[in-house]
Amino acid sequence: MSPGIRGRSPAGSCIPRITNARRTSGAASGYWWSAGGNSASDLAVEAAATFGVSDLSMRSGYWFLPKTIFGVPSSEWDRVWLSMPVQRQVFKILLRLSYGRYERYGLPKPDHPLFTKDVTVNSSLMSALLHGKVRPRKEIRRFEGTTVHFADGAADDYDTIVWAAGYRTRFPFLDESMFTWENGQPLLIEHVLPPRYADLYVFGLVAPRSGAGKIISHGSDFLAEAVQAQRLLPVPLSDLLARHVKARSSILAGSAEILGKLRLARRVLRGYTRRARLLGGGLATWAARRELPPMPTTDPLRDTEKIKEPSL
Repeated sequence: MSPGIRGRSPAGSCIPRITNARRTSGAASGYWWSAGGNSASDLAVEAAATFGVSDLSMRSGYWFLPKTIFGVPSSEWDRVWLSMPVQRQVFKILLRLSYGRYERYGLPKPDHPLFTKDVTVNSSLMSALLHGKVRPRKEIRRFEGTTVHFADGAADDYDTIVWAAGYRTRFPFLDESMFTWENGQPLLIEHVLPPRYADLYVFGLVAPRSGAGKIISHGSDFLAEAVQAQRLLPVPLSDLLARHVKARSSILAGSAEILGKLRLARRVLRGYTRRARLLGGGLATWAARRELPPMPTTDPLRDTEKIKEPSL
């Protein structure tokens, strides 16, 4: 998703999704990355290691989490039994002990509470910033040919720009009216199963508050079981699971929360599978079909005009 920037279009080449601009002035060749998400941060560090230096520009502040805290994976600090305010305070203390203030790295202070938006999990960026390999830049104000002007009055020349301004959830290869949309995201059971439809699965549409390793491995096991179980059942598996796990559109979630609900969903799934093999799919789901919850009534997304692209 490319943000709107005042001024003439850049004279160099532009590549969507990830922002990288190769700097043409100065003694050392470098790269410039706009935004501070996971992709931009990872690629800024890799570009600096490959080409010597890179620039990182952000319009607003991000929350950066290390991959490990005191040798423990960040995801392991996530506890589902702790309320969100308590988790937020615990992580802020851990971040202060691990990184200190973001200002010492030249990064803007986050403009939103922790965990209310997607976080950036990166252990290499802070070191690269301190060593000058990655240089923080202010927000972009305008373009003049190959020159990029920043909010603090600084300017530099770049010949390639790759935007890392986020993405919009779309399924152009499907009839998108099959999904129920809220705030630009589809309603899904545990980020995988859309209500009302069998044999339709979405995988990876989740932004965990920390690492995603266990979510991917456990989620793929759940998906494999769901595909096999659906063959035995005459109704969409998503509608059966909706009696136990509520469909939601938010892609933000804690790792412990997701893993706990995946365990619950797999227990329910295995129960239906055992009954279907013993009694047949019709009898196994007879009682559940009488109690299936009604579908939420929201306008389906039918065209791009119904998705508002946020301006950066």
